[in-house]
Amino acid sequence: MRNNLLAVLFLLLANFAYDSYAQTKPLAIGDKVPDIIIQNVLNYKTTSLKLSDFRGKLLILDFWATWCSPCVAMLPKTDSLQKKFAGQVEILPVTYEDKTTAGAFLAKLKSVKHINISSVISDKILNSLFVHGSIPYYVWIDKNGTVIATTESKEINEKNIQSAINGVTPGIKNTIGELRREVDFNRPVFVTGIPFKGEEDDSLIHVEPIRDNQILYQSVLSRYVPNAASKLYFDSTHFVTINVPILSFYRLYWGMKYNKSPQLFWGKSRCAIEIKDSVLYDKIASPLHGSPFDNWLKTNGYTYELIWKSARKWKDKYALLAEDLDRYFGKPLKLSVGLEKRMVSSDVLIQTEQNGSLTTTGGAPFEKHDAYSYIQHNMPLSHFIALLEGYFWQNSERAVFDETKMNGKVDLNLNCYMADIDAVNKELEKYKLKFISADRMTDVLVFKEDKTTNSTQVK
Repeated sequence: MRNNLLAVLFLLLANFAYDSYAQTKPLAIGDKVPDIIIQNVLNYKTTSLKLSDFRGKLLILDFWATWCSPCVAMLPKTDSLQKKFAGQVEILPVTYEDKTTAGAFLAKLKSVKHINISSVISDKILNSLFVHGSIPYYVWIDKNGTVIATTESKEINEKNIQSAINGVTPGIKNTIGELRREVDFNRPVFVTGIPFKGEEDDSLIHVEPIRDNQILYQSVLSRYVPNAASKLYFDSTHFVTINVPILSFYRLYWGMKYNKSPQLFWGKSRCAIEIKDSVLYDKIASPLHGSPFDNWLKTNGYTYELIWKSARKWKDKYALLAEDLDRYFGKPLKLSVGLEKRMVSSDVLIQTEQNGSLTTTGGAPFEKHDAYSYIQHNMPLSHFIALLEGYFWQNSERAVFDETKMNGKVDLNLNCYMADIDAVNKELEKYKLKFISADRMTDVLVFKEDKTTNSTQVK
């Protein structure tokens, strides 16, 4: 009975701690961190902890998620740094994801990479105390419990950690996080209304909104919207981009139009920007990453919505989008964008044996993946190929092709580091499949300076 009462008391205290700090103003550099109770800790000596448990050490909170490739890539590095500075530093990963998602991922990380990572999961408290709009994001707390830095991943290195241990932080470049709001794509992004004047002697104007179901077509382009999370979205009623560069508009458009594969032109292998004018190039794309890219995007990002629900056929929807791209970007910038046939270095999927080992057990189609696994059920191989090229291998200079001639639906279950083609090939052996290196002719999305060519016409 005493243990049960203690458990109830502990739960009440934990809830009180969350309620107390959830409404607290986010902390900044120089602030003292409250001694809050953190629940839901995986792979740690206890399932809960207090931040004061780490007093006397440098504590680095690592905000991450399983879908975030840069976050996942950093985990082996932070694990190595944790071991190097054992007893002096604690690097504590924190994610909003639940046990089903984060727990399964950490188990695969241990199995594939032999790295055992602790992490806070299902977090709300720390995310409310340390506001950030992108991940990975790191909060540095000194041995006395004071926030001394908030940084991106490039600042996580031996030199900076040693400096922080010694109490010297001027050399650490800080990134100040900001809260990003999510957009509700179930409603029009741009609220439309009709302004009505008042009485003749009244200067006030009343704007009466137009109901969503009254809007047949609508196309609006705006500059960067502060604090809105960058997104690309489309469905049968509208096409929306929130704070994205011109490059992303065209990549998604051509991917949708070309064999309905939105991710196809997202990798480096199928997209070429051949523009010598540095000013024009900078308006379209940027090689920057992290906060420098975020700052570039504030000048070169756009928010756009095309309501196309009254266009019955997809080809008509694409035509409307093509007209907007040409009107908003192509003609004003004298920009030509189209497809060209080119020979490219490629990774080609083949069957090593014709033994029919790749099948499906049927049932509802589904797919899920993270950095260390890929599962698809009752889906075509084309889905797997598209995800490899547009996501896992998007930084590769090589295109990806399927030459197995298997047109049916199949089941796949791969447990490996999906960015490593050798690791993927090893897993594919059980299906008698293999990627080989070859050159293939394919369509490449090419950006050029051109005063005469319609930017949305195929070359």
